Order: sequence, then C-alpha cells, then structure tokens
Amino acid sequence: MSAVMHSSPVLPHRELMPMPVPMVEEIERVERARAIDFHHATKAGCGRLDRTEAQELAMVFKDLVFLEREIETAKIEVALKADFNLMDAFRLFDLGGRGFITQRDFSEGLRNSLHFNEFTEHDCYLFFRRNDMSGRGSLNFHGFTAGILPFSQEYAQLVTDRPDYFIARGCNDPSRFFSVETRLEFQAFWRTMFKAERNAEELRERLTRRVYFNMQDAFNFVNRSQSRHL
Repeated sequence: MSAVMHSSPVLPHRELMPMPVPMVEEIERVERARAIDFHHATKAGCGRLDRTEAQELAMVFKDLVFLEREIETAKIEVALKADFNLMDAFRLFDLGGRGFITQRDFSEGLRNSLHFNEFTEHDCYLFFRRNDMSGRGSLNFHGFTAGILPFSQEYAQLVTDRPDYFIARGCNDPSRFFSVETRLEFQAFWRTMFKAERNAEELRERLTRRVYFNMQDAFNFVNRSQSRHL
C-alpha cells in the first residue's frame, strides 16, 4: 500500500521566519548558559591560561554558540512541518528495521531516501561523533532523534507528540515519506548541520594548533567549580 504525498500545512498560530519570539528567547537562554563571559576571559589570573589564550578560547566559544543557533533554527523549521515525525524520519535511514543505523546506513539514507547528496563521509563521521554517546559507531533511535530535535522543549514537543504516519499506513518506500515541502526542509536541515559541524571542527582545530594552548588548562579555566565535569 503506497502513501499519497500531501501538503504540510503551517501551524496556524505561528509565524515562520523571521524568528518567532519564543525561539529568540530560547536561543538567548542557551547563549547565557553556554557562552564564556568575555570580560572574565580576558582578566589576568583566570585558570592557568594567559590573557591571549583565554581571549582566543572565549572567541571560539562565541563562534560555536552562533553555529549552534543556526542548527537550532534549522531544527525548528523542520519541527514546524506538521507531517514530520521521528519514527518516519528514523526509517529513512533504518531501512532494515534493526533499531539502529551505521554511518553507511546514514549516508545511503541521505542519498537514496532523502535524495540529498551535499555531504561527504567526513560530514557523516562528525554527526556520529556528536551524537554517538556509546562510541559504538552506530546510533539507535534515541541517539538519532537527539541529533535532530530542537533544544527548545516547546518545539521539540511538537515533534515528539506526533505518531508515525507513513509506516503506520504500510508505505515501504522511504523515498515517498513526507510532503515535498517537508523533504526540502529536512534537506535544508542537513545542509545547515553539516556546514555548522565543519565550521565547528575548524574552530576546534584552530585551538589545537596554537603553540601555547593547552586543553587541560582550558578545561580548568572553564571549570570554575573545580569539579571533574562541566
């Protein structure tokens, strides 16, 4: 039984871009939680980082926050598509129904199920490194959805409350999952995710190439509570 492609109505009580006010407030909250205060970063005597290295670390964290904002925006755009749901999204990649996906499953799903080719195998590696908390080289349903759900609970709830649609109706062709508009938005999400992760990796590498930068000193600088975890 095949599913008929259908339009994805925009939720009537929301305006799309420019950013909705709740989203702006959430992003500002994330920034406050994640960003290093620039004034503290440039004060002498903070941790064992000298002023130059502390300033560089603060600038990198600031850039990383902006990259996270771009990812969050892309996640919310997908979440606002009324036919988008997590079970169908995962099945785009878990073609065998095993309950987990490998990097190969992921790249094949992007190409064959989503018809998206704007990525490299290194992009897939970075996405898995970001979300594979077990280090097994695979993502289960929860690991995968953690990578695509918005940080904002309001928008994440929109997606988690939706049941699967195409699987429940016996559609066995993932290339037919979701409306055209939703598929394009999901492609745009991956485009943004991969670009942001590449830029984030460049920022991390920029730090490690600095002669006087030490990761342990950087951790001690950020870890003002002196605990072993942030």
